[in-house]
Amino acid sequence: MLNERLAATRPIAQSLKGAEQALTATVRQMGTLLVDISNAKDAKGTHFALDAGLAASESVALAAISAIQSYQHMVAAHGHLAADRDAAGLKVTSFGDVCPPLRAVGTEVAPGLRVVGE
Repeated sequence: MLNERLAATRPIAQSLKGAEQALTATVRQMGTLLVDISNAKDAKGTHFALDAGLAASESVALAAISAIQSYQHMVAAHGHLAADRDAAGLKVTSFGDVCPPLRAVGTEVAPGLRVVGE
């Protein structure tokens, strides 16, 4: 029975990792696109209007923000899946390097305080 539960969770772990990697790649590609738009405006001999590319850059930047917010939701899902895994006694199944603690999406985690000796 344990083997069946483990077999059922492996595809989830693989899909979760793939989705997180896809979002990371998407944000990276959008950043590259913003740089490419800026570089095209400054390319020698192009003679683009002063406002060329601004509307497109704004749209790409907003899309990047949406992708980052989507990644935050994936992190929350990651935490929920880790809690479900633990409740089922399947701690041997990994959903990535570190499973994040459960918390609401968009909330900040305060850094821990520590005493530093002299």
